[in-house]
Amino acid sequence: MGALLSMLILFCFVALFHSSAQAQAWKREKHRDWEASAFWGGSFLGVGTYRTPVEGSSSEASRTVRIRYVPSYQLGGILTSNHGDRWGLALAYSFSNQATVFTNLSDSVPLLHVRQSIHRIAYNILFYPMNREHRLRPYVFAGPGLAFFDIRRSFRDNAADKGVMLKDSLKVTVNWGAGFKCLLMKQLGIYLQFDDGISGIPSYGLPKTTGSTAGFRPEGWKNNWLVSIGINYQWNWK
Repeated sequence: MGALLSMLILFCFVALFHSSAQAQAWKREKHRDWEASAFWGGSFLGVGTYRTPVEGSSSEASRTVRIRYVPSYQLGGILTSNHGDRWGLALAYSFSNQATVFTNLSDSVPLLHVRQSIHRIAYNILFYPMNREHRLRPYVFAGPGLAFFDIRRSFRDNAADKGVMLKDSLKVTVNWGAGFKCLLMKQLGIYLQFDDGISGIPSYGLPKTTGSTAGFRPEGWKNNWLVSIGINYQWNWK
């Protein structure tokens, strides 16, 4: 994640430089109605522990199943329409390649490594505290979305060979976050965004009990923390 930190530093430097060095020229420009953005960043889901009932055991009533999501890069794009000085609507798609480690799934499979692609779609409402005439423009946002957890076929087949029948999962998400947009020139800008996609726990098609058969009880909520740095192109239809 060193590259991500470097990009964060670069964003701060570029934003500060343009805010000071081009303050006079900026008076003739402002943020526009439409934005098409591409971004890169990091995806962090952390570790979840799930107390799961054990079937067929007289000595163990339940055990803790652990799922660790290894931090990953993310890529994506956003189409934004701005309405007036304060509001906007944004349709976003992002993708991450997330390695995942299951621990204690069953008696015969104490450890399982898989790799999955997580596809996210979100439709957010944005609020801007500052009007379009500010070069550096903070914003907050929230909205609904979907997250599709897609297990790679080779890892799914490998798990099946061990008696673990994994399936893809689809979860509804609630998204919220904040960021900063900086307009570098007439129609080109950069932005930095922090957001969280809250969803239920994906079950991966596994039963809610463990023991001789792999399974876990997916109770609770999961936070998918995302950090994004992007570039956007802005325009007006008129």
